[in-house]
This record gives sequence, C-alpha cells and structure tokens, in this order.
Amino acid sequence: QSRVDPCVFYKRNDIGETILIAVTHVDDTLLCGTKKAIEDFKIAIKKRFGYTEQQGFIKHLGVWYKEKRDENGERYLEADMHDTIDGIIETFESITKKKPK
Repeated sequence: QSRVDPCVFYKRNDIGETILIAVTHVDDTLLCGTKKAIEDFKIAIKKRFGYTEQQGFIKHLGVWYKEKRDENGERYLEADMHDTIDGIIETFESITKKKPK
C-alpha cells in the first residue's frame, strides 16, 4: 500500500520489481501490471468478494482514456485530461480576469 495515497496498492515480485498497481476509488478499481499479475488479482478478489468487470473504461478520476493498439497489435491506453485542464483554466480566468501564460 502506498504511504502517500492509501487507495494505491503495489505488488512486487521476488526481485522487487513492481508487477501490479491497483488504484481504488469507492467501488472502482483500475489495474496496471503484467497480464498474469492482473489475472491473479482478479481471481483472488472474485473469490473473496465477488465483482463485476467492465471492459474498456472511459473516464477515471478526471482522466479520459482511449484504448488503442500499437503496430504489433498490442493494446495500450492513451490518457488525456483535457476536460480537467480546461476547467482549471476557466476557473483561473474567472477568478483572476487574466489569461494563463
């Protein structure tokens, strides 16, 4: 478990490499890691608590995600915070009556 954020959990292998990061928020969990570590985590959680799985999430904690594939067909996620950034700029401009640099 992260000392900075209690909603972030890490799993390391025998040589200390991070193989799984689990980010939780209320009843949502975002997993990043090796395929095996992710599958092992899902199996353990399903046995203990049960869960429903949604493929292809779109937004999590203000970050928008798009699923893409690289030239080898491997899946990856592209993250974008355009809405969050636009909101910060709008708030700054409305409070200060200035444009950010």
